[in-house]
Amino acid sequence: MSLTLDWMIGIDDTWCLLDSLNLNESCFDNLRGVFIVWYGPNEKGEEGHVVCVGKGIIRNQLLTLMKDPTLARYSSRRLMVTWAEVDALHKEGVEAYLVAILDPLFGERHPNVVQTLVNLPAW
Repeated sequence: MSLTLDWMIGIDDTWCLLDSLNLNESCFDNLRGVFIVWYGPNEKGEEGHVVCVGKGIIRNQLLTLMKDPTLARYSSRRLMVTWAEVDALHKEGVEAYLVAILDPLFGERHPNVVQTLVNLPAW
């Protein structure tokens, strides 16, 4: 099975910066799905990488993540975030697929979950 997700971007058509994201906005009310946090390449030639992938109530998950000391190690790299709404039936499979494809630097692996194929953000 596969799903087409609508990955969110900022009002100005750029990726949202995690540290300036206003999670009090009403668009996060009752929003459930998956998210991706990553950093892009920098001017020193260092490659970008997906830092973590997660699922759940997006506001709560991102608030928790912002306080995570593991994530703080990457804060100098200008962390970006995107998310997509996914129903409860598919979010574990979508997360498992994203983790398998994107190989995040940290987070849970789900080897025994049937993956649900999705489109990736257009980065």
